[in-house]
Amino acid sequence: MEAFAGRKIDELGRVVLPVEFRKQYGWSEKDTVNMYRVGNSILMELAEHPQDPICVFCGKSESCAQFNAYDICAGCLDGVVGHSGKVVQ
Repeated sequence: MEAFAGRKIDELGRVVLPVEFRKQYGWSEKDTVNMYRVGNSILMELAEHPQDPICVFCGKSESCAQFNAYDICAGCLDGVVGHSGKVVQ
């Protein structure tokens, strides 16, 4: 595993990716990346279709719907629906 000097998170929660990483993967400014939690790590990948909605819970882009300005896939939405059939808020 290749490692670089630690990067500080700024007051807005941003981290600068090392230029070596961006060059190696062909990422440039204004590209959209998807991020996933994997155990205690964060996995980042270039979004294939950045205009496609991404579920805020699981990161999938299939069958997403908007709820209160958040994109949620059908599987995760089923998980937040209560027994009465109404969405739990």
